[in-house]
Amino acid sequence: MARWFLLGAIVLAAGVGFYAYHRNDGQADDSTSTGNQREQVVKPASIPKLTEVDRVRQEILANIAALPGLGYPAALPWPALERIGDKGLVPVENLLANDPLGFVELAIDRYEREVQSYSCVFLKRERVAGKIYPSATEFEVIRAYVREKPFSVFMAWQEHPKLAAKVVYVEGENNNEMLVRPSGLGGFLIVSRAVDGPDAKQSGRYTIAKMGIHLAMTRSYESMKNAAERGTLHLSYHGIVKVPELGDRPCYKLMRSPQEPPEEEDHVNEWIGYYDCETWFQVGTILRDTEGRLLGEYYFRDVQINPEIPAAQFTRKSL
Repeated sequence: MARWFLLGAIVLAAGVGFYAYHRNDGQADDSTSTGNQREQVVKPASIPKLTEVDRVRQEILANIAALPGLGYPAALPWPALERIGDKGLVPVENLLANDPLGFVELAIDRYEREVQSYSCVFLKRERVAGKIYPSATEFEVIRAYVREKPFSVFMAWQEHPKLAAKVVYVEGENNNEMLVRPSGLGGFLIVSRAVDGPDAKQSGRYTIAKMGIHLAMTRSYESMKNAAERGTLHLSYHGIVKVPELGDRPCYKLMRSPQEPPEEEDHVNEWIGYYDCETWFQVGTILRDTEGRLLGEYYFRDVQINPEIPAAQFTRKSL
């Protein structure tokens, strides 16, 4: 009897998957007034909420991977899931619409399985000491290389440097300090600075030890998870958009607002996250306070995953 029940559950779940895979909601192009004012909506978030029956069916399908002899997460059909995600088809969007926190968790898992290092162009502007730097219309533009083990970061400012022109940091090396080539007249020097010292805090909201795609994703997730446990998580999916700062790459847009209570010292109340449709990585973030003022805007553009990085990239020689 149990065998027949399991077989019936598999057939039922497979039918739901076939329907979802072949459904087509259509696409539309229009502008949006939330988040980045220049983003373009590629596909609105029009996925219906799951009924309780749908949730049970999806749980049955998911539990097939947990049958004896199969381990999580290796048993999950990752290639198929990722192909569905790449094409923007309904199953991933259903997850985003009905369990966005679950999607963020899967995105982190995918990053941790696939990424050892990456290069990118990092764009940022932040409100530090009450003022937006560099301006409301410009970004610091930084060429960056990141290696996960040991955690290592190299950053070279291409536009609007503040205190540093180049920085390198390797966790556990150089007394756990960063090596800095200052901008301006001090550019002929290389100095050591504490990663959480006064200069670092003056230069941005997050120190170099907290920089990068993975740390941004996990920081967002932990905050969301804590709010969910308190029963105060307000997280929603807002469709597929193209953001100019990301080279118009299609991204899933998530928004968390309000944040109860507002977080961090400057009362972050609104969080917007852009997750690349192909990689699922959080490649864009916007933060606003309780008055709607911009606190920070960050983009990881032109990301190259697991590139060949020269051995000297994370040493003094790179400065």
